[in-house]
Amino acid sequence: MNTSNPIERKESVEMGLTASAMARDSLAEARRLELGEEKEILSDVQRQALEWLLTGEGATVKDAAEFAGVARSTVSRWLHSDPAFSEIYEAWREQQLKTNEAQMVGLEASALDVMGEAIRQRRDLRAAEFVIKQMMARRKKDGAKGRGDE
Repeated sequence: MNTSNPIERKESVEMGLTASAMARDSLAEARRLELGEEKEILSDVQRQALEWLLTGEGATVKDAAEFAGVARSTVSRWLHSDPAFSEIYEAWREQQLKTNEAQMVGLEASALDVMGEAIRQRRDLRAAEFVIKQMMARRKKDGAKGRGDE
């Protein structure tokens, strides 16, 4: 669900419809840290902004600020100057990149199977040409590595 209406988005987030497991884990970790250190790491308003950023598809700083009821510049300042806020956000982003990469690697074998089927069963010339171009590019790259050209 991708909505730019802050009220609809707030209801969706509160109901947990769009919250990813990673975002919930990041926020839960922040809360655990707060309890363990007996001090508040993030304010409720910061948590709201972070929740929007972590769970919203195409989430923007402006939208997160509206959701949390603060100025855009405030959320921007937290991202760039508040160590706790920025560390949680960056850790989540890093985890998302790793997750995306793992998903791509997982799909690679399926994609190769589909290409192989297109070439073998349907004699798809475009698919065959694509595979050949990819092989040539890979060989060229591997040859450059062996010569130390990279």
